[in-house]
Amino acid sequence: MIGIEGEFAPDFEKAIECVGRTHGAIDKLTANHDTFVGELTELLSGAMGASKQGAKTLNYAARLHDVGKITVSPVILHAPRGLSSREREHMEKHPSMGADILRPLNTPFFDLAADIAEGHHEYADGSGYPRGLAGKNIPMCTYIVTLCDIYEALRATRSYKKDMSHEAAVKIITEGDGRGTVAMFNQRVLSVFVAIEPAFAALYENISRVK
Repeated sequence: MIGIEGEFAPDFEKAIECVGRTHGAIDKLTANHDTFVGELTELLSGAMGASKQGAKTLNYAARLHDVGKITVSPVILHAPRGLSSREREHMEKHPSMGADILRPLNTPFFDLAADIAEGHHEYADGSGYPRGLAGKNIPMCTYIVTLCDIYEALRATRSYKKDMSHEAAVKIITEGDGRGTVAMFNQRVLSVFVAIEPAFAALYENISRVK
């Protein structure tokens, strides 16, 4: 099973959206990143067999994956250059900080969100951070969010890069680009992404028109 089942309490979705709006008020450059990642995660997890409710749950858990970035200085987040070793070390703490924020809430949903926050920079080949996990030590839900996070980051404009076309983003994910390789991704997740990548492009463009 991918995700967790059970209907949301009234206004739950709005509460999670409020967290995203708060993040956006602090960091306008990436204000919609969490929404994009959540919606793409719902699409990909559904294609992988998650129930409608399970995929929706993952959507909202995925929106909290970067909550730990509120502990990172905007000077580092938006540096228009490569980071120093000290800055990189600070940046790489944000997954653990996100888990520390979410896990004490102690519900199945927030446990899931904490796992995703802590693991979304862990990669199948063990090259990620903060713990260097690999293979089956990384939950499938996290692998799904990781691919969606990377796809959106490639597509978006950042202080250090221009936006990228869907085709260019798919090429990097499926072939690598010198900074990352195909081995980073869970191969089942990657194969489903390749099968539905036109739907990724359509959803991304739809969200862009609304935002």
